[in-house]
Amino acid sequence: MKISLITISTLIVILAGIITFLMVNLVEDGGITGAAIVSEYSYTKAICSEDECQDYKIVCEENTLISKTPITGASIKIDQNWQDPRDQETIDSFCDLK
Repeated sequence: MKISLITISTLIVILAGIITFLMVNLVEDGGITGAAIVSEYSYTKAICSEDECQDYKIVCEENTLISKTPITGASIKIDQNWQDPRDQETIDSFCDLK
């Protein structure tokens, strides 16, 4: 029985030390913040002009556009008669969560 009590006591002391260490380091350094819960997502979207379509990486946080970055090498020249099959709302919108 003595060995079991000593082992349990030792484990409790070790766990308390680990928890104290983590709390001191994470809380004091700002490691635990509300920023850990962020609704950030990204997708690609073709943005077209009269003669070219360029793919962009779109980064959003909820319904807010964070960045719009052209993807190198992801563009095509389009015909003068080409019609975008997307509706105007889809063409113009970014970060619309529906």
